[in-house]
Amino acid sequence: MPVATHAPVHQSIKPALHRVDLVRISAGGYMFWWNARIPADAQMVLCIGESAMVGTHAAFQHAIGAIRLQVPDGGAAVYNRLAFLDVTAKPSGGHITLDLALLLKLIDSVARYDATGRGSTLKCRLLLLNETGPMAEGISDAIELPCPVQPFDGPLTFDAFRLASPRLTYPGNGKGNLLSPLINDQYYFVTPTAGGGNQGVLITDPRMRGFDCTTFPMSLFSCFPDMTKKYGTYLVERLTGTSMHGTKGRSKQDMDAFFSLPDHRGLYVIWTEGHMMLVKNATLYEFTGLDYRPDGFNTVEVHVKLTSPAFRPANNLVWVAELPSRYNP
Repeated sequence: MPVATHAPVHQSIKPALHRVDLVRISAGGYMFWWNARIPADAQMVLCIGESAMVGTHAAFQHAIGAIRLQVPDGGAAVYNRLAFLDVTAKPSGGHITLDLALLLKLIDSVARYDATGRGSTLKCRLLLLNETGPMAEGISDAIELPCPVQPFDGPLTFDAFRLASPRLTYPGNGKGNLLSPLINDQYYFVTPTAGGGNQGVLITDPRMRGFDCTTFPMSLFSCFPDMTKKYGTYLVERLTGTSMHGTKGRSKQDMDAFFSLPDHRGLYVIWTEGHMMLVKNATLYEFTGLDYRPDGFNTVEVHVKLTSPAFRPANNLVWVAELPSRYNP
């Protein structure tokens, strides 16, 4: 009686892309979770594009079918508003981080931003390539790739913040965000982190694309102490390098008189128990949602601010400190 034989079980080469998490940019910014079996003669690339091109399998097949796809080993390429990044050398499973600067450059090459700074809805897939092009069975399902809000590409000055387009927002008291270190010659918006620094999680909500009264001077002057459970006085000490212990507050009337003197035309920080503002040459700059609409950046003569009935500092006390000459916004 002949012995039965079985054909080898077919092993799928379809990669599995499970999810993408946002993590601190100090930890890579994006954490990818995937599993893949890469044939010896194949290359695996991550493809990023707008949902209309990547979101459905048919649309994606059509998009990649129209290009002669070649991605350099360890490198990247952009074709027809699709970005491709070689990830062959990355681990075949688990959680994976990529070169953040390169990844953000690719995202920026395919994303579009609306008037609020919201980025496109992006999708990503894993794709296996061989010498003839994309492998028919080697395409993962598509998942969403969180798109950062539009970066800030201006200088760190009052005028650049004032004229920024889209307009910088005031996310709320204690909810302001920070500017990242320069990445690809622009600043991304990131969350503050316990321990200080400006390498938190990328912001994706355009309503949070801005500062509160303390993260404004922190980002403007690139000074990022840990402000957890601390008041404005602590930030002033970090900015000036001087202890503010024993510094007496002034009434807003006395503060108005202080700034009326010609000797006080430099750069100052003034603060109350609940608010912080900057003054340069008798012009006041702040991020606020209290008495200014639309919420966000406000600039006004310091005399107007200090004499406004809407400005009601607790116990009528305002503190002032001159900032070092190294700051020139």
